[in-house]
This record gives sequence, structure tokens and C-alpha cells, in this order.
Amino acid sequence: MAHPETTRVVFEPTGPYHRVLELALLAAGLHLVKVNPRSARRFAEATGVLAKTDRIDASVLAGMGAILDLQGRAARTEIQYDLKELSVARQALIKDRVAAKSRQTTAVNALLKRQLAARIKQIKSQLADIDAAILTRIQEDPVLARRFDILCSIPGIG
Repeated sequence: MAHPETTRVVFEPTGPYHRVLELALLAAGLHLVKVNPRSARRFAEATGVLAKTDRIDASVLAGMGAILDLQGRAARTEIQYDLKELSVARQALIKDRVAAKSRQTTAVNALLKRQLAARIKQIKSQLADIDAAILTRIQEDPVLARRFDILCSIPGIG
């Protein structure tokens, strides 16, 4: 049986679904290698594997791990995952705000004007909540807090 210090787990990130796997493998002390799905597909094609099923993909990833000297990237921490999720939500709210402001400039109906104003106010509040949550998460990690302080000390960056 392989030992955690000699076991290398090769996997493709699958959006939000690999988060639990990655954190569990990291907690188990296993060496992780996240492979870009495009690289895995190209490796499969280069080795003559054209079909694509979960079983075949697992075999391809195992083959990549055995043949290539794959270097693992540092696994994301729970804080980094939370920051990513908050960042994506923040970006979506900014897009919503732009759309609402655009509609507000052309709205004529009084009801729609009120609703758009309320939506813009709601987005502003939600952005403030997300910004506060991001800052809190950054401050919980000493390395991230130090990086944040350095970035904020650079003129022109806020």
C-alpha cells in the first residue's frame, strides 16, 4: 500500500466540485497535482486515446502522473476558496449594477425608476457586505494580511 508521503494524486479541477476533494487530500497529507483539462485532453490524444469517459479520463490522468514529471501547484486553502467565491459574486454584482444603471438612464415608467433605484441601492449594500467579508478573510491569514498591507502601501493601489 502506498504511503501518503509517496502518493501523488493527479486530478483535473472541476469548477466548484473539486474543492472538497482538494481540501480532503491536502488534509490527508497527499501530494497533489492539478492538471489543466486541456493538457490532459492533449495528452490523451497524443497517446491515441480519443474516447472520453470518467474511467478513461482517470486512466489518462494516472498515465500522465506516471510518465510526466508533473509539478504540483500549492493547493488552495479554505480562505483562498472563500475569497475566490466572494470575488466571483462581487464581479456579478458589479455587472448587475452596470446593467441596472444603464436601464435607469432610459427608464420612463415611475415604477421601474423606483425599482431600479432600489436595486442599485441593494447592490451597493451587498457589495459593501462582500467587501467587508473579503477584508475579514484576508485579515484571518497572516500571509495574505501582509500582502494586502504591502499592496495598499503602494501609491495608486487601493
